[in-house]
Amino acid sequence: MTEDQFVRKHSEVWRQLEDLMKAPGKALKSNKGDADFLDNCISLYRRVSAHLSYGRTHFPQSEVCEYLNGLVSKSHNFLYKPEKIGLSAVFKFYRLTIPEAIVRNYRYLLLSTFLFAAAMVYSWHFTAVNPENSAFFLPAGMADSISGGELGAADWNSPIMSGIIMTNNIRVAFMAFALGIIPMGLGTAYVLLVNGLLLGSLSALAVSHGQSLTYWSLIIPHGVMELMAIFISGGAGLIVGTALLRPGIHSRKDALIMAAKEALKLMGIVVPMLIAAGLIEGFFTPSGLHPVIKIAAGAATGILMLFYFSINHLLRG
Repeated sequence: MTEDQFVRKHSEVWRQLEDLMKAPGKALKSNKGDADFLDNCISLYRRVSAHLSYGRTHFPQSEVCEYLNGLVSKSHNFLYKPEKIGLSAVFKFYRLTIPEAIVRNYRYLLLSTFLFAAAMVYSWHFTAVNPENSAFFLPAGMADSISGGELGAADWNSPIMSGIIMTNNIRVAFMAFALGIIPMGLGTAYVLLVNGLLLGSLSALAVSHGQSLTYWSLIIPHGVMELMAIFISGGAGLIVGTALLRPGIHSRKDALIMAAKEALKLMGIVVPMLIAAGLIEGFFTPSGLHPVIKIAAGAATGILMLFYFSINHLLRG
């Protein structure tokens, strides 16, 4: 085929793609959400890309190749350039995407909560039977501070402690998520169980030494939001672990990619929650407010978060 024959045969396809790409920027952006429009663009783009490949092979020095290269580059940038993330997209992500992901994956979140709660109940009972059993679950210094009645008595540098707390909580949350890569979510389960055992034993020890009100006023204000974040992280890890164990009709690689995308939606709320929990623990918890007020404030954060997670479901119901 000569160059002239090549041009006559395919010029109409080139013109169609060029006309699409000549549309104003706003028109192109608005049409990008139209499935038929995109299908047409992709079809034309692939055909013109094939023509460019043919032209480079048979007419490498011609002006036709230069023209086709520019047309393919322009259409490629339109089709595959990622959209800029604006404030509206971020708002939509937190207003719609995350609550929908929470509801859609509630079974994994419930399983994550159950693993933590079961470990907590076990260590609570084991410590309540004999407070010395707390040594199986708690570092020596932590048990001694409760036994000696030192809850809330230490000097507290709010900015420093808040930063330390945030860092530690985020580390635990991401461990719960990342260790989901171990099949069956065993790594995630381990993180949930260990932290559940620690909290259960610590709580039982505080109660056994008659420090219930002080203890709960130190735990609940930040702990409600913190534990919710840990449960969500655990659920995200279990999603990944389940995909590796049961990939279904997909390869394990594809199943892992899809599961990770879904899990990352859940993790999108975890960091903000843990930052908020760290600020509460660093500044609000050590304040001089009455313990009952602190406990009520913690319960209120839990109610607000549950409302946020279920808002879309409630509105549609």
